[in-house]
Amino acid sequence: MVVKFKCKVILLLSIMFCSQGALAYTEQAANQPYEEALKSFYGTDLNTAIIHLKNALQSQPNHLPSLVLLAEVYIARGDGGAAEDSLLRARQLDADEKKLIPLLLEAYLLQQKYKLVITNASTTFTDSQLQSKIQVLKGRAHVQLNELEQARVAYQEALDYSRSNIQALLGIAQVHILKYQYDQARTFINSALSLSSINSNALVMLANIEQSEGNIEEALTIISQVIALNSENFPALLTRASLLIEQNKFELALKDLEVILAQIPNEPKANYLKVVASTALGDLTTSKETVDHLNIVLSGLPNDVMRQNPVYLYLAGVVSFQQQEYRKAQDFLNRYVDIITEDPRAYKLLARTEMALGQYLTAKTYLIKARLINPDDVQTWSLLGHTLLTLGEIEKAQQYFIDVLEVEGEQPEPLYNLAQLQVLTGQNQLAIENLQKAIAIVTTTDNLLLLASAYKNNNQLEAALSTINQLIELDDQSSYYFQQQGVLLGLLGKLAEAKLALNKSALLNVDNYETLIHLARIDVLEGNTQGAIDRIQRRIAEQSTPHLLLLIELGSLYQNSGDLDNATLYFEKAYSQNRDSFEAITRVLTLYVIKGEVNKAITSAKEYLTRNNKEGSIYLALANLYMSIKNYKEADNAYVLAIKNSNNKSQIYGTYADAQMKMNDVDGAILSLQRAISWNQQDLTHYLKLFDLYLNNDKIILASKLLENLATKVKDTSLLERLAGDLQRFSDKPEQAITHYKRSMKEKLTRSAVFGLYRIYDQQQRFDESLTLLMTWIENAPDDLVAHIAIADTHKAQSNLELAVKYYQELVKKYGELPVLLNNMAQLQIKLGQYQLAHTNAEKAYKALPDNNAVIDTLAWTLSLTEKYQEALPLYRQALSKDSSNAEIKYHLAYTLTKLNRLDEAKTLLTEVVISQQIFNELEDAKALLSTL
Repeated sequence: MVVKFKCKVILLLSIMFCSQGALAYTEQAANQPYEEALKSFYGTDLNTAIIHLKNALQSQPNHLPSLVLLAEVYIARGDGGAAEDSLLRARQLDADEKKLIPLLLEAYLLQQKYKLVITNASTTFTDSQLQSKIQVLKGRAHVQLNELEQARVAYQEALDYSRSNIQALLGIAQVHILKYQYDQARTFINSALSLSSINSNALVMLANIEQSEGNIEEALTIISQVIALNSENFPALLTRASLLIEQNKFELALKDLEVILAQIPNEPKANYLKVVASTALGDLTTSKETVDHLNIVLSGLPNDVMRQNPVYLYLAGVVSFQQQEYRKAQDFLNRYVDIITEDPRAYKLLARTEMALGQYLTAKTYLIKARLINPDDVQTWSLLGHTLLTLGEIEKAQQYFIDVLEVEGEQPEPLYNLAQLQVLTGQNQLAIENLQKAIAIVTTTDNLLLLASAYKNNNQLEAALSTINQLIELDDQSSYYFQQQGVLLGLLGKLAEAKLALNKSALLNVDNYETLIHLARIDVLEGNTQGAIDRIQRRIAEQSTPHLLLLIELGSLYQNSGDLDNATLYFEKAYSQNRDSFEAITRVLTLYVIKGEVNKAITSAKEYLTRNNKEGSIYLALANLYMSIKNYKEADNAYVLAIKNSNNKSQIYGTYADAQMKMNDVDGAILSLQRAISWNQQDLTHYLKLFDLYLNNDKIILASKLLENLATKVKDTSLLERLAGDLQRFSDKPEQAITHYKRSMKEKLTRSAVFGLYRIYDQQQRFDESLTLLMTWIENAPDDLVAHIAIADTHKAQSNLELAVKYYQELVKKYGELPVLLNNMAQLQIKLGQYQLAHTNAEKAYKALPDNNAVIDTLAWTLSLTEKYQEALPLYRQALSKDSSNAEIKYHLAYTLTKLNRLDEAKTLLTEVVISQQIFNELEDAKALLSTL
């Protein structure tokens, strides 16, 4: 129920995305069958549970608790595919990733999707118990792939997170068994049995060891104990069947196998043992049928004259390359180097062929061979530079270009090539410096154009304009130069001068459609949108086939004016005219997203990429689309392809890092930001994000080193002092942090420094200083709602609850009935015993923000406190489906269940609360309630 300070910012931002919906506690049609399903599930009546859940989902298809529980039931039945489908639906409805990830990994394991298990197990959560469970599932996947050392490492990591994780102990035991190290295995099995003497998995493994050592009777005794506890323990049944076959008791073995195959008909080992037993009994028909079925199952599992004149092969390769028949060139050249192994020309041409085919790793291999044969060939160095750049090895690529410059001296061509590379990768300042050197030697239009582009990209608009003016002095009949002049003048806000330049461009070339488009955009800036539309439509009317760019611009004008129907019409016309147009597909995708047609956008992007599979920007768009529906696996694949096929990899890596944080892949985000920085060391944004990630993940030494690096690049001492304050705060050195924050604020009052200092004051209960600090900031930023909430929080921390409520009431008058204000006020009113007032405010907050867990819990708790337990129940279920480890919500649910006399589930929940070690206001109440049960 308590909204922590950091969460308030999220809650406040989420107001923009809130949706209206019926109150969850009126959705009894879905909730009642869900509760019945839960009872059946606890009673291991899985078929009945499924019936109840399907009834729940029929009346409420998006009932999140039912979807998650349905997945659990399917997993219990061994149906991984059905479980995966249910979980992916739940993910799109914003289910809690902490709950979903382990279930999804189990579903993948059941489907033998072991690589997916390993990939998705990279997710990082703060909950050590959850991390331990994930590492166990990862270990199981490694075992299935026969990657035993990786499995052992995963299981050991699981134990590092939780020494009492029986599954981790048994996982390591399994690794030892697979290595025939039975004594070591027994040690870990015994450790597991010391924690749980009737653990079925431990006993099954012990029976397997006894069987391996030839102690069949001992193994049977152990395994029969396991089956006595659960007659459908499939691993135990499988073990007993194999033991019975060793004793020639084939009929008994078949009985055990049929129990397994009735539920899991494609289980390979069970089918194999059935073949053995059936054959031994002379039932050849059953044996053949089973063999045929087994073959189908296994087949579905994943598996991993010219020669005498070689110069003709080389020439054929050259001709094919020139004709862009790259596969033929590849074939001829490979046949040539098989004979003539020391010709660097052939290796360079092979490299260029591979580059044309997008195979840059292979190109790199050929270029290294060429360099070994002729280490002084500058052309090889240059090609290596471009290849390494594409592969993301930015430092090596730059070094090759620098080597070319050192050999040839600072000549215009190599300087231009290096600068061109730097512009493509977003290193515009370095490009500017190299181009200035090139121009000092000789001024060319290519150098000046690239320099203007670098200036523009670097937001040095006046310098860019000056460079374009130089080009106009060299050629005053270039429509393109005047067009660029007009664009830059427009960006500088000089609209009248911009129109003069663009009209000059139009006179020089009436078919310069870019100029026409920029004139229309100036119309819009002057408030004449209809004039802009008319200008474009007149030109389209003059054409038998409308120009693609004009169709796109007209669609954009309609879109910006809110006419989505006409926008759709013109964007789709443009795309149908040229299905390979990047500009058209980009607009189409954007419009589909605006209209909420995400699946249509995904289909269109994938269709475009079948023809244009090197377009990094569309892969990026596709990745963002997948992220919007929480299809993280496909999003991750698309981000990787976006990086591979983009020149400005730094920017894409930054976006990828943001996505990885949403996927809870902290290590992946850190790696992506490190790579972003290696690609562009001038972009401060990546440094700041990485610094925060280091701090928030207890990587203090790395954060300190990064700050040292930043100090050599940044001259803003206020920023550096603030970052030093953050570093000291996370290092548990509050007094040093306070000193740095105050130095930062003395130079420049910034929100980051204020709130950094506030957090320390709040932690140290220096509430008067907190209030003084926050009031000082409010004078500077009177509409900072988060600061206002912090003030109310401080009053609450001082036990001035009535004053805090009054402050919230004033904020509601000023900002309106925002959910965050209503919710926090309701929490205070609960503490004051004003349950009905609290309920009224909580209900208003919920109507505005029905998907926020803090809001849901507050409303549910007011219902519980006013004895409306049945109405509260579905709200708690909804909240836990999004945040399955929240101890406070579990306590509130447990309290409510006790009032409904459902004591077994309440006891389970309270036990989880107590062992979770989460701190919340009512923890002692939870412990007391548990003691009564």
